[in-house]
Amino acid sequence: MMAAFGDSDFEDVIYNLYDSYTDGPFPSLEMAVEEELSGNIATTNADGFTIEDLTITDAFYDEIKGILDLKVAFLYQGDQLPDHVYSGTEFEVEAKVRLSWRDEKWNFINEDFEITHLESDTDRDWYEEAADI
Repeated sequence: MMAAFGDSDFEDVIYNLYDSYTDGPFPSLEMAVEEELSGNIATTNADGFTIEDLTITDAFYDEIKGILDLKVAFLYQGDQLPDHVYSGTEFEVEAKVRLSWRDEKWNFINEDFEITHLESDTDRDWYEEAADI
């Protein structure tokens, strides 16, 4: 089945690029995450956020609709701004991603993108410190 899509595994299709480095599911995912987390990013003193350690935790392909549902987990990391107080540089993110197979390529379905879990490094540190008390 995967040979028909030119891929060896559904988990790899998120990385497909087509006509340019900005045309494919991963660049679309990056834009959706940046848009969705813009308010959270504004609370940090960091910039240059990127998706790191992307892991596909579940994948299901609906052959009838041509839709690939992915559950993903990743770190969304930025760089601390110099001469600014530390207020976080990282978010742990889990999300649902949908891709459609149309015109011989995978397309990111922006309106179906959903962040299902979000935790900042400052929140995580606070919970860990509270547990130690």
